[in-house]
Formats: sequence, structure tokens, C-alpha cells
Amino acid sequence: MTWAMGMLNFQGIVAGLTVFGLVGLAASAAKQSGSDAVELGTAAATVMMALISGMFSMMTDLEKDGTVDLQQAIGKLATVYLSIPKENHGQGKITISLQQRSMEFPAVTCQDKPLTTGQMVMVVAVLHAGIMLVVSAEQSTA
Repeated sequence: MTWAMGMLNFQGIVAGLTVFGLVGLAASAAKQSGSDAVELGTAAATVMMALISGMFSMMTDLEKDGTVDLQQAIGKLATVYLSIPKENHGQGKITISLQQRSMEFPAVTCQDKPLTTGQMVMVVAVLHAGIMLVVSAEQSTA
């Protein structure tokens, strides 16, 4: 019943009446009986109202928030893009896939060895300002 209520908006009713009139006029011009013209017009109007309702429903879905939740990065594998100095002596960058997007973030590590470009790492925490704390993937599985 909810889908039927979605068809009853101003745009749907105007489109339905327009199509009802046009299809009825075309049926009359094709020498159809009056009842056939009304039936064809009603069916066409119903289809048009359903299409308008579907389009409005799709537009409503576009309003969803696409903001990336950085906390989802914790525990995920990433690739070092710019080498990361050892023992938190500077920042590098990683590339990670979050919410079906490939994204780049600054990263630091507390390990005693630097992480080199192309190395697989795991995000263990998200620090202030979106900086990722990472460890090598080999160390995270050990």
C-alpha cells in the first residue's frame, strides 16, 4: 500500500492526467470505443504515476551520507605509498580501500624498522587528524 501512496503526489497526478488524456485522444483517433479509450488511458496513467514515484524514490536515495568513517580502517590491510620512518620519527603515506574507495592517508609506525614503499601494512589505530598508526603485515600476523 505504501508504494501506491508514493504515486499520489502532485507530479505523479499531473503526469498521469496528461498521459491519460494523450492516450485517450490517440485511442479515439484510432477509432477505439469510448470504454477502450478510458481503459487504455487509465492503464497508461497508472504506469506513468508509478514511473514518477520510482524516480522520486531514486532521488531520495541519492541523499544518503557518503562520509568515510575512518574507524573502519582499523584492522585493514593497506599499501605503503610513501615510505614511513621508524619509531614515529616522521610521516609517510598509505593507500587503503575504505567503503569501496581507494584513499590515501598519512601514516606513522612505532616499529624499529622503517616501512618501505609497496610494503603491506595493517592499520592498528587512527590518531588525531586522520593519521593512521600502522605495523607491517608480517608483524601483525605473528
